[in-house]
Amino acid sequence: MKSALSWRNLAFLVASLGGMGLALSTAISMAGFLAFSLIQNDMESAGFSAWTSASSMGVAIALLPGTYWAFQSVFGRPESPPRSYPSRWMLIALLLPLGLGIGHVAFQSGGRVGSIVIGPAAHVLTALTAAATVVALALRRGPALSANRATVSFTVGLTAIPFMAIMLEALVLIPALVIGAAALISTPEGIGLVRSLVALGPDPGALSPELLTPWLQQPLVIATVFAFTAGVVPAVEELVKTAAVWTSLRRGLPAGQAFLTGVLAGAGYGLFEALFLSQPGAEWSITAVGRVGAAFMHAATAGITSWGLMEWARERRWTRALAAYGVAVLGHALWNLAALSAGYEALLRETGPAGTQGEAMSFLSVGSVVVLVALSLAAVALIARRDRSGAEPSGGLPQSL
Repeated sequence: MKSALSWRNLAFLVASLGGMGLALSTAISMAGFLAFSLIQNDMESAGFSAWTSASSMGVAIALLPGTYWAFQSVFGRPESPPRSYPSRWMLIALLLPLGLGIGHVAFQSGGRVGSIVIGPAAHVLTALTAAATVVALALRRGPALSANRATVSFTVGLTAIPFMAIMLEALVLIPALVIGAAALISTPEGIGLVRSLVALGPDPGALSPELLTPWLQQPLVIATVFAFTAGVVPAVEELVKTAAVWTSLRRGLPAGQAFLTGVLAGAGYGLFEALFLSQPGAEWSITAVGRVGAAFMHAATAGITSWGLMEWARERRWTRALAAYGVAVLGHALWNLAALSAGYEALLRETGPAGTQGEAMSFLSVGSVVVLVALSLAAVALIARRDRSGAEPSGGLPQSL
C-alpha cells in the first residue's frame, strides 16, 4: 500500500511541476511579446499578451499549494491528518469587491497602464479570490479533509479536467464544423459569404457586422450553437469533472468526502475558465461577476456527480449515480443556456442596424440574469449546507437537496 501511495504522490508531483513549468513559461513568453508589442506601439497585441501572461501566472500561483504538498509527500513527510478549517479563511471573500472594483475602473479608463497592467492584475486577483472563496466555504462546511487530498483535488480540476474536456469537446466540435462548412458552401448564400470573407484579406477588422448578422439569425445556426453549448458541453464536462474521485473508486469514500472532493475539483475547473474565458474591455466587470457565479456552479455540480459516482462504486446504486449526473447536467445546461441567451442577444444588438444598438435589456435578457443569479445562490446554498460529518458509510445527497 505504501509503494502504491508513493507512486501516486510522485506522479502528482511530476504533473504539478509540469503544469507550473508550462504556466510559467507561457507567462514569461507572453511578457516578452508584450514588450515587443509596446516597442512596436501595437496596443492590440500588447493587450492580448498582457492578458495571457497574467492569466498564465494565475495558474502558476494556484498550483503552488499542490506542488508544496506533493514535495512533502514524496520526500517522506506523512500525509497531514484530516482536519476542519477555521472560519477566518472566509475573509478571503472580501478581496472580491476590491478586485472587481479595480478591474472595472482600469478597463473603463482605457489607458495603457489600466488595460495592460492594472486590468489584467485585477482579473487574476478576482479569479483567484473567487476560487479561494469556494474552497474556503467548502472546507469550512464539509467533512474534515487533509490538506494533501484537498490540494490534489483542486489541482486535478485546474489541470487534468480542462485538458480532458477540451479534447472530448473537440471530438464533437471538429466534425460538426466540417459538416457545417460543407453545407455552407453548398448554397449560393454560403458561396457569397465565403467570397466576401476572402475579399477582405488578412485584416479581420475590415469585416462588416452587417455581413454576419443574417447568418447569426439563421435558425439552424442558432440551434447548432445552443445545442453544443447547452447540450454537449455540460454532458462532457460533468462527466470528466468526477476525475478527482476516480482513484478512490475501488476503496470507496464516505458520501461527504466524495461530495467535497468533487467540489474542490470543480473549483479548480471554474478557476481555469475564469482565467481564460473572460475577455478584457469595458464589459469585463459584467463577465467577471458571471464567472464568480460560474465558479460556485461548477463546484456544486462536480460535487453532485462525484457523490453519485461514488454511490455506484461503493454500493452499485445506478439510480443515484444517473440521477446525480442528470441533475448536474441540467443545472449546467440551464446556466449555459441563460448565459448564451443574454450574450447572443447582446451580440445581435451590437451587430444589428444602428437603431437597435443601445436598446434596453429585453425580457429574455432580464430572465437570463434571474436564472443565473438563482443558480448561483442555489450552488452557494448547496455547498454551505453540507453536513460536516464525513464518517458515514453511505449517505444521501446533502440536506439542501
